[in-house]
Amino acid sequence: MRLRYCGTCLRMLDAELGAGNQTPAIRAERARFGARFDDWFTGAEADATPTPIPLRSLVAVQLGAALLAAESAKRKP
Repeated sequence: MRLRYCGTCLRMLDAELGAGNQTPAIRAERARFGARFDDWFTGAEADATPTPIPLRSLVAVQLGAALLAAESAKRKP
């Protein structure tokens, strides 16, 4: 969960920087959160055991999502 929250903060800080808010406080917090995220990510990656997902399952989920989206779009006025 901490990676998700930290990633969200990073995206918000990146949006501020992208919008032109280049204050020292924003830049400093972006650097601080970026370093923390990198440390946490490295630790999580080292502890993770990858589990391959069959391609057929991935395609089925993507197709199902596309069909549901198309059906939902068709119903809206």
